[in-house]
Amino acid sequence: MNVAEVMNIIGEVEGRHCLIVDDLIDTAGTLAKGAEAILKQGALSVTACATHAVLSGPAVERIEGSKLQEVVVTNSIPLREDRQAVLPHQDAERRSIAGARDSVNP
Repeated sequence: MNVAEVMNIIGEVEGRHCLIVDDLIDTAGTLAKGAEAILKQGALSVTACATHAVLSGPAVERIEGSKLQEVVVTNSIPLREDRQAVLPHQDAERRSIAGARDSVNP
């Protein structure tokens, strides 16, 4: 079983809006823990983007339970119907999963 662990935050994040860029989101463990670590370092918000949304297992629940402002992914992988229900924005260019937090920039 894979377990996510954040080792270091590189760069100054305090007082800033941060963006995590990744190639894919599978179970979202690394993504959720990374966002938590960045916010603990004083970031104002964390948004994430990824090319491939595998979203397996507890991914949606982890994203919704995280403090991520928004997660934006491409449509490179067709999403299961039950995963599409959590996507407020759907078009050919991107899919966006709103986090559990209220939007800073509605």
